[in-house]
Amino acid sequence: MKLTPEPHPNPIRVAWVDKTTIPVTERYLVPLNFATYRDQVWCDVLPMDVGHILLGRPWWYDHDVTHYGRQNTYTFTHDKKKIVLRPHRPKPIQYSTSQSNARNGPTISKENRLVEQTRPLYFLNKKQFCMEASSAVVYALVVREVEKPSLEPDLPLNLRNLLSDYSDLTPDELPDELPPMRDIQHAIDLVPGSSLPNLPHYRMNPKEHGELKRQVEDLVRKGFIRESMSPCAVPALLTPRKDGT
Repeated sequence: MKLTPEPHPNPIRVAWVDKTTIPVTERYLVPLNFATYRDQVWCDVLPMDVGHILLGRPWWYDHDVTHYGRQNTYTFTHDKKKIVLRPHRPKPIQYSTSQSNARNGPTISKENRLVEQTRPLYFLNKKQFCMEASSAVVYALVVREVEKPSLEPDLPLNLRNLLSDYSDLTPDELPDELPPMRDIQHAIDLVPGSSLPNLPHYRMNPKEHGELKRQVEDLVRKGFIRESMSPCAVPALLTPRKDGT
């Protein structure tokens, strides 16, 4: 670049990973050209193999740069002009369809076809497919539609349609939580000053008591009922069914 080094106004030492340090005593004024952006940046001189210039936090701060993450662009004002630095677009790749060059990767020839990197599908004619298949592995993929599980075939058509429309109301398992809050909340309004009935518990045999305890614990675990701290006793009854259970 034929640049002339200048003495560093504030000499520093740069530390490496192996805990060694290198003195920085010189710097260069490097010109930058990005489309319409022309500028100069002071760069410190170090013995490095990398030849890239990284515009880091100091350059961002000096130029008040704004980074837009979705567009991956950098915007700032230079010489009263708005500068927008955009990312590089991917370059197209040329693939050879000849058999002799198929093993050597991308080449340039008259028979090449220009393919963009961002294209999702590539189509080949019969001749091109035979050339590629003779030197590479070919996989056959079959796309099939996923079949939805049908309802019971024994049910009438109108009943199956009804169950399909309200399938979200009859889940296989009840959730272990309370239902969500609704716009309309139902409540029982108590008369102020009235006394609540305090009745004694009904006596139960051990079998009925065990069944009631099991049902209550299951409902408490699922969150449908909660333990009440009210001093009023509420009786719980188990009504036998016709089959005796």
